[in-house]
Amino acid sequence: MKAYRASLLYFAPASDAPPRACYEEDGLLVVGPNADGTQVVQAIGPYRTLAAQYPHLTVDHWPGRIIAPGFVDLHLHYPQTNVMGSPAGTLLGNPLPVATGAWGQALSFDGTDDAQ
Repeated sequence: MKAYRASLLYFAPASDAPPRACYEEDGLLVVGPNADGTQVVQAIGPYRTLAAQYPHLTVDHWPGRIIAPGFVDLHLHYPQTNVMGSPAGTLLGNPLPVATGAWGQALSFDGTDDAQ
């Protein structure tokens, strides 16, 4: 298992009603394998209350950083829409030209229909 100390942004477990986002300024995140061997969150919450439960773990301390376990950033930028689903290495490995689409196609907007 591994432990990380940092600010944490996460969602409360489904058993804690109502659903809510949580922010812990000084938090502890412990990850380790479940019964199937998949790495999962084993514990998350305030460092002051969880640290004593994991004295055997070395804690990676990341002051001034936020960890957001489970957060998946699904945003994209308009020039990337014609290559959605492409392998990341072909798109993200090379910066996109400012005035063109992902493969050099000129972007042009000539009226309000384009904005809709």
